[in-house]
Amino acid sequence: MQGRRLPAVVKGTPSHTNAAEVGGISHHDALNSMLNDLPLFNYQTVAHNGTDTSREAAEAIKGDLGRLQRLVLKTVAEAPDGLTCKEVEQITGLSHQTASARLNELANCQPPFVEHRVEEGGERYRRRATGPRSSGRIYFAADAA
Repeated sequence: MQGRRLPAVVKGTPSHTNAAEVGGISHHDALNSMLNDLPLFNYQTVAHNGTDTSREAAEAIKGDLGRLQRLVLKTVAEAPDGLTCKEVEQITGLSHQTASARLNELANCQPPFVEHRVEEGGERYRRRATGPRSSGRIYFAADAA
């Protein structure tokens, strides 16, 4: 899919490899470059479920979509231990619906900007408590490739 921008390549490095691989720039600098060189996608579409209220909400947020995606990605990228959706909501002040939708977009694009990671035993995705009897999957910034 053409929607995702790739990290910068520095000309003059061997075979024009990724600069982060040859020490030209750090992974952190590459990620910051991606975050500042947006929109994240070449096209901006807001998902909706087909109902009138969902379509209206999608239309209302259309102009802010890129900014909200950048905010969520930056928030997750700055958390080395990852974040649950609830933690993203608390840090950014976004509603659950907005944070969840932006995480979903960032996780399902190809290649993804955020990802879930499997626990040590490989049985299920890593989770963290979000309440007394609940837990949520943890989102991590995908490694820059």
